[in-house]
Amino acid sequence: MFSRRLCVSLAAICLAGTAGAQISSSGLGEVDGWGAGYLGSGERGFDNDIWKGSDADLLLPVFRSIEVAKLSPGERAILRRLLLSSADSPPGDAADELLGERARLVFELGETRAAMALLPQVNVPSGEMKPDQLAVDLELLSGEEQRVCARPAVIRSEGAYWASLRTVCALSKEDFASAELLVELAAQAGVSDPWFTQAVFAATGDLPEPPEARFDSGLNIFLSGLGGLEATVEAVPEDRPDIAAVIAQIGALSPEVRVKAADVATAAGLLPASVQRAAYEDLLAQEEYEPTGALEIALAAMFAPDEVE
Repeated sequence: MFSRRLCVSLAAICLAGTAGAQISSSGLGEVDGWGAGYLGSGERGFDNDIWKGSDADLLLPVFRSIEVAKLSPGERAILRRLLLSSADSPPGDAADELLGERARLVFELGETRAAMALLPQVNVPSGEMKPDQLAVDLELLSGEEQRVCARPAVIRSEGAYWASLRTVCALSKEDFASAELLVELAAQAGVSDPWFTQAVFAATGDLPEPPEARFDSGLNIFLSGLGGLEATVEAVPEDRPDIAAVIAQIGALSPEVRVKAADVATAAGLLPASVQRAAYEDLLAQEEYEPTGALEIALAAMFAPDEVE
């Protein structure tokens, strides 16, 4: 059943725009952040004039009221098609803020590449990270470390995030001397996280007792991998299904961690059931593993019926 909040929100959005909008194929726009469409080939979106007659100042609180994590699969599908369709920019002073909310919602829907494309065009802050930083972090999450580290902006940009990134990029090239120097400079730039410093020295081989892995950002996942840090089930972020979807597919991690991540990502509709099943198969294949919970017991009965009472 659709939640009343989303029904009201979508009704307000559609009424604020053109009432008779028809469905048509959306393409990549060339004007601004609103003109770009991100639907896949063969997917049909709304017409470009969907926001005709609307007002960005009225739409902003509507967008802000939508909580993606609480939506049903059907609600998510409707919202996704609306947000990924190319459109003419809604008029109004809040157009930039509204684009930021579009990027946030697209990000929370798990459309990482669309969010990466949108965020550099947002002129307002987005959460703890600035839009350009979040876009880069999403690229790291997508496994594009080499392209990120090769950008001139990584060298030129100032601030704690960029100082951390320069350090990790040096590690990725096994330039350990530079990494140890850069971690000191990162502290001067405002990086005060003891875990980061410990993880860097663990990656250089100069820390005998490394910290546990952290999966709360693309940069920290990258650094945890470079340092070979041990991952625990507790490290899987339940409020970031996009990150969980990545974790679930890292074969080097333990089955317990991948199962937890797969559960989080699958519940949010960001991961195929086949990946979740594969994680459970690896978990159940471990010697001396005792299944717990209804799902694990049921799967164990399927794969090894003689071992389940």
